[in-house]
Amino acid sequence: MKCEQCVQEGRKSRLYAPTSSFVTAMMHHPYYDEDGNYHVHDGNWRSSEWSSSNRHRWSVSSQGRCPQGDFGGARNITVLDVVPEPPEPIKMESLGGTFAIVSSVSSDENVLKWESTDIAGPRPT
Repeated sequence: MKCEQCVQEGRKSRLYAPTSSFVTAMMHHPYYDEDGNYHVHDGNWRSSEWSSSNRHRWSVSSQGRCPQGDFGGARNITVLDVVPEPPEPIKMESLGGTFAIVSSVSSDENVLKWESTDIAGPRPT
């Protein structure tokens, strides 16, 4: 399995398997037909989210296929987004006191985390 976006861009990447999946909860009744063949017509969809080391994300949804091949087997791939690269650290210098450096960005939450550092000695009084 490869990330289709990475292949299109001519890049190699690692794929990260989903840590969880979602399944719809529709009832289904497996049965044996008149010839003794086992059928499972399960209309439930299973969805999981994948990502690549190049920051691409996509969802794979699939429906189980009946062993007799007369139901299901559908599969959908939906590209979710490309997670933006974190910004370069921003340094704001001053003559005295404190300044802030962006230490990290959480793209899932769009939250900036700030770290305060005193670079010019003690604060003026």
